[in-house]
Formats: sequence, structure tokens, C-alpha cells
Amino acid sequence: MSFKLECVKCKSTFPFDIKLNTCPHHNKHYGYLQIIYDSKKYKPLPVKNTFVDENTFGDKSIIVNKNTFVDLGQVITPIIKINNFSKKYGLKNIYVKDEGKNPTGSFKDRENFIFFNYLLEHNIKESIYIISSGNAAISTTAYAKLAGLKCSCYLPTKTSSSKKEAIKFHLGEVLEEDVSYETIYNNLVINPPSGINATPGVCPLKEEGDKMIAYEIIEQIGLPDKVFVPCGNGTLLWSIFKGFKEIKDAGRIIKLPQMIGVQIEGGDPLKHALNKGEDYVILEDAPDSLAEGIIATESYSSPKTMIAIKSSEGTIISVSEQEIIKAHQEITDLEEILPEITSSVVYAALKKVSINNEELVICINTGCK
Repeated sequence: MSFKLECVKCKSTFPFDIKLNTCPHHNKHYGYLQIIYDSKKYKPLPVKNTFVDENTFGDKSIIVNKNTFVDLGQVITPIIKINNFSKKYGLKNIYVKDEGKNPTGSFKDRENFIFFNYLLEHNIKESIYIISSGNAAISTTAYAKLAGLKCSCYLPTKTSSSKKEAIKFHLGEVLEEDVSYETIYNNLVINPPSGINATPGVCPLKEEGDKMIAYEIIEQIGLPDKVFVPCGNGTLLWSIFKGFKEIKDAGRIIKLPQMIGVQIEGGDPLKHALNKGEDYVILEDAPDSLAEGIIATESYSSPKTMIAIKSSEGTIISVSEQEIIKAHQEITDLEEILPEITSSVVYAALKKVSINNEELVICINTGCK
């Protein structure tokens, strides 16, 4: 199996290079590259463990050659029907894909399983750095520790203390700056430190882990009509869409689910980009929010997320702080789900979208408390 990088905008292709973060023909701060494969063959996934070898994934995914170098015990995450919450709002077929069941408590483990096993498979032992508001750094440091690689984490000072402590627990280096995530990110694009950039949004390799959510959904419950995804950079939404598109291209499904991204009111650059028909939009400011994982003035996977939204006839929904808090309280009171508050934006968004009771709807719970 061979693969390469392709620009989603101009369709330029490049040999795969772990240090090639985006297409040189476009704004280097934004992710334009995706991984594409020479093979079109699709193999059904066994509903046992999606993290085994290349025969499990099929010829359309990157995975190490039967050798797993680092493993925190990844399993298929559960899909849970939420009856009580649904009944309260007159809904019917609403399910949650609970990514909080991953080893470090978020979907970021999918990314890092692929990323670090690839590095070790190819004997790449450089240091790693990541710009993160929390979960991505926690997961990346956990896998880096197992891999024996140094990981430096660039964080806004306002990142919660519990997340900083988790990073330190995994021996990650915490480098704080009293500025926004976007300022840190943009400064490091211009003046990058040594090592490999493992930041989601400009690391196409990590998307190959996240897209497996789509493969698992198809195996577990079938083709959904709508998929609600919390969005900061928009990487997760794009990656899940990429998985569904690969399955459709292989002839396994006949249509794509509507991809519905959810952002915070005032911190919703994806919604502005969609409304303006642009690859990306930069907002002047964003409000503080308890949903710290998706606060954004810029969304660095925006060019790819726009393609996912338009191709699936989806949309971007913005929710207020009050709506998030209310939805978070309701979901924890009514269901046996303990999402981090960032994930609760999807439950707030359910109330703002027209849903037919015959439709199958999946909400992505990105992480746990």
C-alpha cells in the first residue's frame, strides 16, 4: 500500500513527508493537505478491535505493518442511544459516539496511535512539539512518553490547571504564553522550533486516526443521516467526513451523511467562512467560554472543513454560552454520559436543527470530564 499528499484546493500532489504540513501554494497557516491512497480497495472492519494491522483497516488507511510499538489499549468506542434527553425535545433516533472512552479520555488518542506508530515504524526519533488548548497535548505526551520521544507543549496560560497537570504527568514540557491559542500557533508557523509539528490541523497523518470514527459508525449502526461534531479547528469534522467519503467511494454506502459542525457564538470562524464562501475567515476576537477546547478566532482546518460541509450538504451551527451550560446540565442529569463541557455544544445544537424522527443522528462526544 502506498500513499501521498494531495492539496484539497489545487490538487497538487507531493510524496508523503511527515514535515510537510500544508500546500506550499496556499496560506501556510492553514491545512490544505490530505493523505490519498493508490489502492481503492475496501475491506470490512471486524467489530473487535480496529487497531491491529493493515488488514483490519483495509488498503485505504495508514497503519503499521503488524507491529504495534505503542499502544494504550485502544478499542472501538461505544454508541449510546440517548432516550431521556431525546424524549424531552421530541426527538427519536439520537445516538452518541462516546470518544471519552479512549485511553486518555478523548478522540485525540486515535490520532496519536497512528502518528507515533508511524514514527517508530520508520525509525523517526526527533522531538515533537504541539500547540494545544489541552486534550491534544495530554494525548500526545502520553504516547510520546511510551515512544521515548520528547514532547514540548505550547499552551495558552488560561488552559485549565488540571490539563496542565495531566501533561506534566506524562512528562510533557509545558510552555505557557499569556496570549491566545491562535497567537501561539501563528508565531510558531513563522518561527518553528526544531522537531516535528504534531498539531492537529496541519498534521494530515493524525487525520487518519480520526477518520476511523466513520468506519466504526458504519460497522456499529449503519449510515447516519446527520453527524454533529464540536469544532475548533474543524479537523475532526473533516476527518470523519473523509472516512465516510472513502467508504462511499468504495461503493459501501450510496450517500454521505450531513456533517453539522458546532461552534461558539462569537468564536465561530467556520460559520463566517461558510456564509462568505471563503476558505477561512479570521475573527477579531472570541469570547471566553467554558468550552475552552473549541474557542476560536481562526479554524486552521477550515479549507478542508468547508469542503466537508458543502459536499455533505451540511452546515455550521453556533450556540451561546447559556445554551451550552443548559445542555451540559441536561445531558448529565438525564443520561449516563459525562462529557467535558466542550462536547456539550452538540446537545445544544440538536435543538436548533430540523430533524425528522426517522433520521438517524449521531453526536460526537469528543471527551469526558
